Amino acid sequence: MSSTFRTQIILSIALLGFACGPALLAEERENITDVNPEVMSGEHLFTLKVLPILKEKCQGCHGADPDDLKGDFSVLSREALLRGGETGDPSILIGKPQESYLVSAIKWEDSEMPPKENDRLTPNQISSIERWIKIGAPWPDSKRQEEIRAEAASVVTNEDGRLVETSGGQSDDWTFRRYQEDDLWAFLPLDTATLTDQEISENSFIDHLVEQKLNGLQIKPAPEATPTELIRRATYDLTGLPPTYEEVVAFRNHYQANSEEAWRDLIENLLASPRYGEHWGRHWLDVTRYSDTGGMSNDYERSNLWRYRDYVIRSFNSDKPYDQFVREQLAGDELADISLQGRMNLNQEQIHQAQQEGDYNEQESEWIVATGFLRLGPWDNAMIESDEARHIYLDDLVNITGQTFLSQTLRCVKCHDHKFDPIPTKDYYRIYSAFGTTQMAERPAPFLTSENQNRFEEEKSHIQKMLAHARSEKNKILEIQETAAKKWYEEHKLPYKTENERKNDPDEMKPPRHVGLDYVQQGQRKVREQDEWIWNRRLERFIPMAQSVYNADSTILAWNGARMLRINRKKQKGTTTTSNILIGGALTAIGDPVVPGVLSAIALPSNANSNAPYTITQEIDGRRLALANWIANESNPLTTRSIVNRIWQFHFVKGIAANHNNF
Repeated sequence: MSSTFRTQIILSIALLGFACGPALLAEERENITDVNPEVMSGEHLFTLKVLPILKEKCQGCHGADPDDLKGDFSVLSREALLRGGETGDPSILIGKPQESYLVSAIKWEDSEMPPKENDRLTPNQISSIERWIKIGAPWPDSKRQEEIRAEAASVVTNEDGRLVETSGGQSDDWTFRRYQEDDLWAFLPLDTATLTDQEISENSFIDHLVEQKLNGLQIKPAPEATPTELIRRATYDLTGLPPTYEEVVAFRNHYQANSEEAWRDLIENLLASPRYGEHWGRHWLDVTRYSDTGGMSNDYERSNLWRYRDYVIRSFNSDKPYDQFVREQLAGDELADISLQGRMNLNQEQIHQAQQEGDYNEQESEWIVATGFLRLGPWDNAMIESDEARHIYLDDLVNITGQTFLSQTLRCVKCHDHKFDPIPTKDYYRIYSAFGTTQMAERPAPFLTSENQNRFEEEKSHIQKMLAHARSEKNKILEIQETAAKKWYEEHKLPYKTENERKNDPDEMKPPRHVGLDYVQQGQRKVREQDEWIWNRRLERFIPMAQSVYNADSTILAWNGARMLRINRKKQKGTTTTSNILIGGALTAIGDPVVPGVLSAIALPSNANSNAPYTITQEIDGRRLALANWIANESNPLTTRSIVNRIWQFHFVKGIAANHNNF
């Protein structure tokens, strides 16, 4: 994970672990059982296979609500199955699966159950129910079921798949469900054993693997590219631009004299070009959803976000280590405050004051700019309750962090344990809690000497002229209105009040709202007032501020908070740093409490010295940095696979894993 952007591609396909089958640890091989499903005891068959099928596929309509049983048919007990539904016929005939209505229904013969195509039972699931009926349809009591589940849980891998230890799902059925090895490849540790092959150099390893695959498919490699083709491909690939005629001629001549040296020099020159960061930074900005406005219906401008864009470009051009790139975007403000505290020996109150004043050096300022990543999602709190707006923001942070750095979509886990991957709802809310003290703000952060401030004065002068024009046109309309207002007050023998002074007066004590203006002038006033706000806002492009975040237990958010945010430490009533699972993702359905933490499925502790190894600090400060350190850990297989796959995708159009946001 400490490797740089340019060297990431050398990690090789073997590092990815995409195409290779996951290797089992020695102790896991010892846990593999040879249990034959045909001789599995009836009680085991029911508890481990049949009952989970009934719960997942049938109980929604036939047992979840005893007062609303579809077809008056329940699957909650053996007796209910033997009794059948509204027809009065039993749904199962003991020992005779082929004559049982339940079997014909799940095979979609006499009827279609479950009725949705996507919910149809697999042949293996149907076979399990048939075997269960054939051997007598045993239904052990709950105590015996628990004994069977505990016994099964002691075996890591069996013929049904592999158990994955997590922080635990919302039900035992999910917690102890099994996965096929091939479905777990992204969560398993990287297998680097093949890289120790002494006969193959690091620089040749990808070629070696590609050649092996081609040979296996009996495909001959494409012919060697000409020098002109090489320079065109490399230049387009690394800069997004074509080479000049002079560059092509020079490369061809150099290639004829010394092909290896010419190729090496070409690549080094392209990587050193400023165009490299501009081209490859664009790919990253696409992933993170960069935009200079906030989206939604109002689409308010984010005047300072250009600084994050330029930060990304500088990072690629400076060959910044990827683990550092991760930490800065997720927790740059925390890094800045740690640095500031060490540099100036400040207490917490003094640090808060420095945040308000932007008292940072260049490195600390760049870290603050980097957290623009946490401000990129579409967001607007207009017409939304503050707690719901806050929830929308935090949910977006969890999801974009998962997609960007881990290639995992986490939003669906907000409502339920993941249907396919070993990611429990608890882990979603642990990461949600890791962002729980993150507040949005545009913060003072000194400009960097590396930031392009050319034409600042020229552009600022233009915007000031536009602002003055908008204000002048608005004032012309206000003059018409206030002239009419003065006349109204005179006619009603009342002292004149300005528009602001009279706004809270009763209607009979003040003129109509737009007195003296026709409907055209009323519209023009609204447009000019909006223009005035826009040009005022754009002046902030030239002020050393950054779209960023800060840490606080809570904050009071203005109704138009998407327009202009500042650090606000005024505490909202009733808020604390604790978090809870929201049942079904609903703010009003408060579930079990959770503490900040990370994904547990990959077995990479975030707190190795704790009894809860996948949790992080509960303090207001430090949560995001702890999360960032876990994501950037060189042993995190999701992070490494994610960035290598993206680099592969952008070099070769298609990633090794086709969906680069969701392994």
